[in-house]
Formats: sequence, C-alpha cells, structure tokens
Amino acid sequence: MATEPTVTSEATRQELRKLAHDISNPVGILRMAVYYLETARPDAEKSNQYYRLMNQNIDRIEGLINQLRGIAGSPSLQGPPPEIIG
Repeated sequence: MATEPTVTSEATRQELRKLAHDISNPVGILRMAVYYLETARPDAEKSNQYYRLMNQNIDRIEGLINQLRGIAGSPSLQGPPPEIIG
C-alpha cells in the first residue's frame, strides 16, 4: 500500500496548493466545454472554437504538471501526445 509523501517545506506546501488551484481552473473549463458540446450540439464553427479552448487548457494543464514535476525533481512531459485509438 502506497503512502502519501510528506512535504516538509512550508514554501513547497504553498507552491503545491497554488498549483492544485491552478490545475483545477482549466479542468473546470474542460468540463464546461465537454458539457456544452454534448448538450448543445453546436454547429461546426462553434464546435471548433470549443475544441481550441479545450486544447489550450490541456496545454495549460501540461505546463502546470511540468511545474509540479520540477518541484518533485522528475523530468518534464516531452514529445508528441499519445495516439488515441477509438
């Protein structure tokens, strides 16, 4: 069973709290966009606007995760996104 890591530095705790908050904002935007696309069934132009919004927020989350990895001393996410098989 995995245990949660202990954070000892107050500065690190504050930075982690800020990152958690910063990650939750684009997640909320993604949820709103998915909900809109599922319920409103917008035309192609409006759908493309929402897809761009979603991609921008995914990029934002990826940058925040890289910051988190920097705090943890892990390598950044690099390379192209994985292929989605549908």
